[in-house]
Amino acid sequence: MTAVFSPVELAALEKFRLRIGDIVDQLDEFDAHDRNLIRWLRARDMSVDKAEKMIRENMKVRKEFLVDELQYRDFPEVMLQQLPFTPCGHDKQGIVVCIIPFGIWNLKALVQNGHDDKEILLYLAQIFERYFRYMKNNHSIENFKTEINLLIDYSQFSLPDYLSKRGC
Repeated sequence: MTAVFSPVELAALEKFRLRIGDIVDQLDEFDAHDRNLIRWLRARDMSVDKAEKMIRENMKVRKEFLVDELQYRDFPEVMLQQLPFTPCGHDKQGIVVCIIPFGIWNLKALVQNGHDDKEILLYLAQIFERYFRYMKNNHSIENFKTEINLLIDYSQFSLPDYLSKRGC
């Protein structure tokens, strides 16, 4: 992602910051940085209204599901076994590269053994929260990264497993 903003992006960022001033005050210096806030606008084609709605909804969901507390939550060992992921280094720009062997993820077995959708989603959210925390702890505000390279391996993927009543 480029750190250079177009005039349209700068104007939208200024409006966006004014609209979400109450939220920006709650964010740390990384999350409140223009390089992070622009992501909300770009995700909504520079629509300040849509970006504001999206960030407010995100903050509501984070609060409802205690996302900021996920780093302290222990998940069953079976989750790590059934849903493995492997951080494997950095690319030339310093962006983390992670392999997700999705083809061998056994979501169906987890659900059939009593792990509900919410628990699985919180586990996955914890993975991303760990990444965000890692990036904040290992980069300065001047050179922090807002990206991750995910290599998703679909070998052994079976569509029928995901079409079952409770395959996920």
